[in-house]
Amino acid sequence: MLGGGARSACGAAAEDPSHSKAHIAAGRVHEPQGRVAEALECYRKAAEADPADAEAHAAAGRVHESQGRAAEALEWYRKAADITTEARGRGHDGTAEQAGAKESAGRARDRLLRKQSRLRDAGDMARHIRHTRRGRSDGRKG
Repeated sequence: MLGGGARSACGAAAEDPSHSKAHIAAGRVHEPQGRVAEALECYRKAAEADPADAEAHAAAGRVHESQGRAAEALEWYRKAADITTEARGRGHDGTAEQAGAKESAGRARDRLLRKQSRLRDAGDMARHIRHTRRGRSDGRKG
């Protein structure tokens, strides 16, 4: 059962599906309640309603990251960072929320890229160890 805040946020989003901020507000209500699928759907609708809303993209990235879906999170974070970079290139600083979304998305994107790099390095090391062990068990010198 949704509380009053959730009902009003979801109601506002339903009343005006083209209003990205209403979808973001609804997502922010769902997310802390553990209603991840609903939050993600709200953020997706917000991004669809306003493809230039970096906040919507960053929020979707955050949800994906919290669920351990790094590739999806990285995709959303990249979109958020690209949106604000493009806006600044056009001489438009955007809103404070979008500036915060870009900063947040940029940090998250960089963190995920470092994590992917460490995982790749760990995978390379594991393959090397397996290869070395196989070589020694076959009687070859490693």
